[in-house]
Amino acid sequence: MDTKGDLDNLAALKNKRLSHQNVGDLQVHLTDYEGAKSACQKSIRAYEQALALTPNDHEILNNKGLSLQSLGDVQARLAEYEGAKSTYLESIRIYEQALALAPENPEIFNNKGLSLQHLGELLAQLTDYSEAQSAYQESIRAYEQALALAPEDHEILNNKGLSLQSLGELRARLTEYEGAQSTYQESIQTYEQALALAPEDREILNNKGVSWQSLGELLAQLTNYSEAQSAYQESIRAYEQALALAPDNVSILNNKGVSWQSLGELLTQLTNYSEAQSAYQESIRAYEQALALAPDNVSILNNKGNTLQLLGELQIHLTDYSEAQSAYQKSIRAYDQALTLVPNKIGVLNNKGSSLRGLGELLMQLTKYQKAKSAYQNSIRVYELILTLAPDNPVTLNNQGLCLISLGNLEAELSQSEEAIANWKAALSAFSRSLELAPSDKYIRNLRDELQQFLDN
Repeated sequence: MDTKGDLDNLAALKNKRLSHQNVGDLQVHLTDYEGAKSACQKSIRAYEQALALTPNDHEILNNKGLSLQSLGDVQARLAEYEGAKSTYLESIRIYEQALALAPENPEIFNNKGLSLQHLGELLAQLTDYSEAQSAYQESIRAYEQALALAPEDHEILNNKGLSLQSLGELRARLTEYEGAQSTYQESIQTYEQALALAPEDREILNNKGVSWQSLGELLAQLTNYSEAQSAYQESIRAYEQALALAPDNVSILNNKGVSWQSLGELLTQLTNYSEAQSAYQESIRAYEQALALAPDNVSILNNKGNTLQLLGELQIHLTDYSEAQSAYQKSIRAYDQALTLVPNKIGVLNNKGSSLRGLGELLMQLTKYQKAKSAYQNSIRVYELILTLAPDNPVTLNNQGLCLISLGNLEAELSQSEEAIANWKAALSAFSRSLELAPSDKYIRNLRDELQQFLDN
């Protein structure tokens, strides 16, 4: 037996794997998912060759698990969901083999936790909530085993915080509100432990901000308004600490904008209009800072449009009609910028339609009837475009119906009776179609029935 030759082959295989893995990581970053998938598969084959020579090498097993985990991530991006699930499960089995050989290795426990966490995210996306919850819980246990061996590892603490955060979001979705609240709080405590060890880690500060933000949304939903307001403020503080370390971080700036927006919505609900207006303005500033760095970011353009739309609605409450009109127009421009990049993005189209309808209602209130009519018509055209892309979308059908009613009311005001009746009938048709898709919507059913009775009379 040529031991030296086998060792040389093993070293070559390790080097081969590292090369493929680096290429795979780069290709994922560049969104060359098919290339990344191929690189990961080559990496796994190289590790299997290495394990044929030294089957009890826990380091090689660990690295094979990492390659499988990366492959699962790529498959999930490619919407190969069953393949991704199978690959994540295989990576977990490989880590367990490695841990049987090295039961006190915190790195392998951490990696197992990551695979379980990614599996949980995939299962949640597939609405397999029970299995997703189990995966997150197993992930947290793996991190806790790692932390028992390396209690001052801030990266493992951060990973545990992320799994707790994802579990909290899942529990909130399942209306397990008490469990969600305690899980968010545990997530925040975990991030604080990590920050005691690494106080200038911007990623952990950002993650802490996201957990506070999610907790704020949950508390607002539970009408715990005072605590929700405090949670949003804590979230913003965490983002500001992160931005003091990384002022050009687009993701953190966007998150800060979202928290200010949520705080503005809460303050509006509490009729603290002046403070709400300031919050919306802070939100818009954060988005504009982010867009100065990433002008083609569709998500941030959409978020900016949403906050401007909310600001417009608030300024109507304050009877600041000129500023309200300006806010709606800026909102529509933000959506248009996003749509030049992704013309058929249904969420952005729907938001644009909503903003046009809001502008129409404002102009109607100001008796600027022709401009109002144009805004309503543009809104309806947007909804018609959405329905060519997603004809069975009840939300869009409802929005279209509401806009058609508003347009009909305007035309009635202008003594354009035939046009008004035609639009009311079109609204009736939109509501009827929506109820075929969502028959339990009592609000739309009542609206449809009232409109039918009005037309009959």
